[in-house]
Amino acid sequence: MAKKFKSEKECLEFLEAQRWGKEIKCHYCGGCKISTHKEVNQTSRHQCSTCKKSFSVLVGTVFESSKLSLIKWFTAIAIIIEAKKGISALQLSRHLDVNYKTAWSISHKIRNAMASKKLEMFGGVVQMDETYIYTDNDDEDKSGHGRKANTSPTIAIASEGNIKAFQVNDIKAETLFDIAKKHIVKGATLHTDANQSYKRFSSVFNHKAAKHSCEFVSKAGVHTNMVEGFWGLLKRGIEGQFHHISQKYLQKSTSLSLDLTAEN
Repeated sequence: MAKKFKSEKECLEFLEAQRWGKEIKCHYCGGCKISTHKEVNQTSRHQCSTCKKSFSVLVGTVFESSKLSLIKWFTAIAIIIEAKKGISALQLSRHLDVNYKTAWSISHKIRNAMASKKLEMFGGVVQMDETYIYTDNDDEDKSGHGRKANTSPTIAIASEGNIKAFQVNDIKAETLFDIAKKHIVKGATLHTDANQSYKRFSSVFNHKAAKHSCEFVSKAGVHTNMVEGFWGLLKRGIEGQFHHISQKYLQKSTSLSLDLTAEN
């Protein structure tokens, strides 16, 4: 990324090509009657003839109002995308030669921007599984030894390489069923393990279970390997990169859609 974009100008030209292509549109009203004011060593400003507002390609993006160079932003994006087990803000700060606070802030902005905003429901063959993740409470342990460890229940749904994960209060049958109905198309084929909490799912989905006590993949090809792979990446990332994670930020770490098919 750093080799491809050697100047701020190249970064801006790339952003404009990606955002608008050949026709610039007003960020505020969508108008196409635009005049451009190019200034040396500064971001080009565009003036809309319809709403009379001016804007740049950075407006409405994670780069807006940032004092950090676009080259460092682009480098941070490349590092975060390539680090499939995650990267800590401290390590990112060393890569970018910025302070920890800046690295922490931009890493969260990038992850939020990467998180899937699509609300489409999963269909076809879908996998669902649940797990517990060790997190830190925000309250200190009464023994005075720092924050108290806690296990946070988490649910994941996967289909065709896409993952949605949810931090929940419990993994009772009712909780699992409610999430499934909100995110999986009725009648879809649903693969789970043999947890009794999934027993009622057959009333809405074509439910099939693999008994993990004796098999990972059933003779009929039923498995939850995609979700299990996601759990492995997530937990190894927390343990190896972040070491600890607060309940407050657990959902942020599980909210990204991952294309596990591309990684395997």
